[in-house]
Amino acid sequence: MSVKLNDNCRKVLCLLSFMLLLQVVNAQYDFSGLEKKLEAAKGDIGKSYVCLIYKDGKVIYKKETEGFDTRAQASIGYASKWLTAALVMTFVDQGKLSLDDKVSTYIPIFVPYNKKFVTIRHCLSDLTGIQPGDGSPASLEEMVNNYASKRDIVTNTGTAFSYSNVGINIAARVCEIISKRGFEQLINDKIIRPCGMRNTSFFNNSGGSVNPASGGNSTASDYLNFLAMILNKGMFNGKRILSEASVEEMMKPQIPTGISKTSPKPVEGFNYATGCWIQEADAEGKAITVSAPGMFGTWPWVDICRNYAAIVFVKSNNGESNKLTYTSLKSFIDNVVGECAKK
Repeated sequence: MSVKLNDNCRKVLCLLSFMLLLQVVNAQYDFSGLEKKLEAAKGDIGKSYVCLIYKDGKVIYKKETEGFDTRAQASIGYASKWLTAALVMTFVDQGKLSLDDKVSTYIPIFVPYNKKFVTIRHCLSDLTGIQPGDGSPASLEEMVNNYASKRDIVTNTGTAFSYSNVGINIAARVCEIISKRGFEQLINDKIIRPCGMRNTSFFNNSGGSVNPASGGNSTASDYLNFLAMILNKGMFNGKRILSEASVEEMMKPQIPTGISKTSPKPVEGFNYATGCWIQEADAEGKAITVSAPGMFGTWPWVDICRNYAAIVFVKSNNGESNKLTYTSLKSFIDNVVGECAKK
């Protein structure tokens, strides 16, 4: 009888211990004040938004608004660049492309128009020097050929940073040429599907050309999957999407000190990496936080030193993003998550 009683006591103690542990885990992060911060920011982010925070393999915070949830699709604007840059890096991983390859190797039309020195690295870091502007081409091929033949070199390649669609679209076109497949199929096969991004696409409903730089549509949960892959050094759900070396390369600063920069207001003061911005850096200039603001609302980021990823995903453009709003939200989250891990 006593043995049976002791067994029951042990079971109860185990259950109580588990419940206590569960309480500790759930109470580890107190985001109770974040909702107030988000509500106060509605003037900048709009009434329809989603906020997700991912850490240690799971979502630790989720805020949805009425009529707009984690699966609702919306334009991601320039946050598309990060996805496209990742696609280009898959070709680097496969040895089919080098960042220092000249674009003219794949697109000969760049030679007669004085653009033979433009490299893939210049394209991914917006150092091409080519005048911005897309026009209304029927295809990505036509768009890029227009960059070569109809857009001037306004600054010497590699000497000035100018944020635009031009470079990333050229790099995407090179991937099409190497693989002999369309951009949409490529990014679907190499990034979107492997990262479980079922509601993400670059399909252009208006019938114009696909735009790898700013034409993406996604959801909060989909884009968070991509951020989780970056945070986990190229791994998603046990599968390797990018090499660790490629993820690390994407986070390296690409704009030399002293070079002239033309940056959108929401990212003034940030350095540029590869398809994303170095939002925060350590004393040596190494990235602590990387982000890819859509410029008109959606703001995804990965905090490397605090080991978390987050996104504020908006339904529609609400004017140019207010940098202070998003950095303030991040600062609040940082305080909850804790200090940077020592390395």
